[in-house]
Amino acid sequence: MFKEGRFKTYLGERKDSSYLYRTKTLQIETYKNKVDTFSIFWKSNFEYELRKTTPKNKLDSIPFKVRITKIKKNYYKFKAGYLGSHFIQTGTTYITKE
Repeated sequence: MFKEGRFKTYLGERKDSSYLYRTKTLQIETYKNKVDTFSIFWKSNFEYELRKTTPKNKLDSIPFKVRITKIKKNYYKFKAGYLGSHFIQTGTTYITKE
């Protein structure tokens, strides 16, 4: 259900949001008018990994792991972070029609 389509993600409790388009193998994300393309690797229905297709620095080349913690009809909540980092980011991703 969440592996392909158009989505809007809100980070934590902030009003920051990004739009993304996801296929079976790619995720194209727009955040503050900046577009990034990621390869997406689903480990299970509840966990996936994102890797930038054209990393520009060392941080860009580190995989970003996402774990889905709650699923509802049109959204999921997640915890995520860079591989090897203790920093955890939380957010909510909604299915959109945009």
